[in-house]
Amino acid sequence: MTLFRDLYWRSYDAFMMNLWGQKLVLALGILLVTFIARKFVSKWIFNRISKMAKKTKYQWDDILVTSFKKPLDYFITFTGVYFAVLALPLSISANLMIALVFKILFIVLVAYGVYKMEGFYGHLFAGIGNRLNVKRSNLLRAFTIKIFRAGTVVLAGVLILDLLGFDISTFVAGLGLAGLALALAAQDTLQNVFAGVTIIFDKPFDVGDRILSNGIDGVVEDINFRSTRIRTLELEYVTIPNSNISNNAIVNFTKRDERKVKMHIGCLYSTKADSLKIVIENIRETLMKDPEVITKSINVNLDTFGESSIDILVMYLTATSDWNRYLEIKERINFEIMTIMETAGVDFAFPSQSLYFENPLRIEQKTE
Repeated sequence: MTLFRDLYWRSYDAFMMNLWGQKLVLALGILLVTFIARKFVSKWIFNRISKMAKKTKYQWDDILVTSFKKPLDYFITFTGVYFAVLALPLSISANLMIALVFKILFIVLVAYGVYKMEGFYGHLFAGIGNRLNVKRSNLLRAFTIKIFRAGTVVLAGVLILDLLGFDISTFVAGLGLAGLALALAAQDTLQNVFAGVTIIFDKPFDVGDRILSNGIDGVVEDINFRSTRIRTLELEYVTIPNSNISNNAIVNFTKRDERKVKMHIGCLYSTKADSLKIVIENIRETLMKDPEVITKSINVNLDTFGESSIDILVMYLTATSDWNRYLEIKERINFEIMTIMETAGVDFAFPSQSLYFENPLRIEQKTE
């Protein structure tokens, strides 16, 4: 035991007398303190700040606390690692490199926190919405968030390039010449971007609206700098360039409060006039009594004498814009019309043709 104890203390003294050994112990101590501080800040201080933010009448402080929680944890860890590495007896060039890496990581963490502040952007947008008269536009809100995020990424990239020694002023000046060439080479892209901005502020539709444009019928799911994405009624995902939408007529089905029903009911030519009058009057009366049909829109009339039927025009507006509810109302009324036809003894016509022969038609059966 005495031998092992003596070897242990001799090794310990040799390690501690060595500069690297001392610095390594110091670095490990800094790391230990860092992880303890991270737990303390995350569990106690951060929770207290979060509770204090929730007690205020403002929302932006809650958003800031939530957005920067994870970047703050990373920052404490990187700071501890940074000072732990600086405690080691490294060369001056190595220390400068480590300092540069730490600065870059700091910029990345701040940019990450700002990038995740989606709720803050929405709160900011709601604050200025009254002046722009677009505070209820989900489309503009989403577009604004994308602009802020893109700006954050670009700014962080410029700052990192500056730290790496690039001449930012020359770079920005070069963008002027490059921008002209880029504008000429990307006219379609720029046209789509400006068309997207026009759509945003003109507000012909919003995210979630069902629209019809250039033959595409569906629900708007997203709009970005270049295109608008629509989910069709067949659940197909269609991407349309913004310029195509901006330059074509747009029908917004969601903005209306009612839907139109227009159809023709074909009756046999053998139907008596009195029977047709009864059918027309009963259909009109049924629509007038229906609470989900707009009374002023009802039109039920004998319309045309078709090739194979006498056509009754039935036209009305349903008091809903919801597609599923519209189909339910239309189905219910169609069944009521069928009952009226059956009660009046009037049959539906179907396309048919009559053939007339100049000479009597003779049918012969040949037997083998």
